[in-house]
Parts: sequence; structure tokens; C-alpha cells
Amino acid sequence: MDKYKIPGVKTFEFTKIIGIDNIEFGENIIIDDFVLIYAKEKIKIGNFVHIASFTSISGGGEFVMEEFSGLSSGCRIITGSDDYKGWGFGNPSVDERFRNPEIGFVKLGKFAIV
Repeated sequence: MDKYKIPGVKTFEFTKIIGIDNIEFGENIIIDDFVLIYAKEKIKIGNFVHIASFTSISGGGEFVMEEFSGLSSGCRIITGSDDYKGWGFGNPSVDERFRNPEIGFVKLGKFAIV
């Protein structure tokens, strides 16, 4: 089965991708069942990448996975979170102007495996 029918990418029935238009895909990519990718900002996934089951990529920031890299089962890539120090509410259901989110950029280099 190939749920999303992205050229060069194999996905499965329980793969979940939100914000697919914000993702640049390479080729020869496997994204297993029970993976959640939430792309509010740009995500780039290079060639020959594997993202194993029960992994999530979220947080609202940018993320890059370079060629031949991989995420093992259960990994969490968090590109942003609320800063609970100082002012603001720490809850994504509250309008962002009343929160203090800290959004960043995460890069997984070539041949890296987490």
C-alpha cells in the first residue's frame, strides 16, 4: 500500500502527514506506519531516508533530514515548544499572542541515525 502516492516515497495505511505541501521529498524514502509528520513550516527529507514506526516530527519549526539518514522507532523530533519561563500561557489552544513559543531549526546530517 502507498497511502499518499508521493513519487519516490513509500507510505503505509497508518502514516499521517499534515501539511504535505510544506514538505520537499527526495527519492527512495520509506515512512512507516504510525509515523506522524506535522509540517507547519518547511521540512526537507533527502534521498534514501527511513523514518521508522511510532516516530513523530512536530513543533512548528523547520526540519531537514539529509541523505542516508534515519529515525528509529519511537523518535521524537520537536522543532518548537512553549517557553514556560516568564510570561505567557503554555498551551497551544491559547492564541499565540498570549504565549511564548520557542521555534527552531533542526537538521539531521548525512548518514546520521537517531
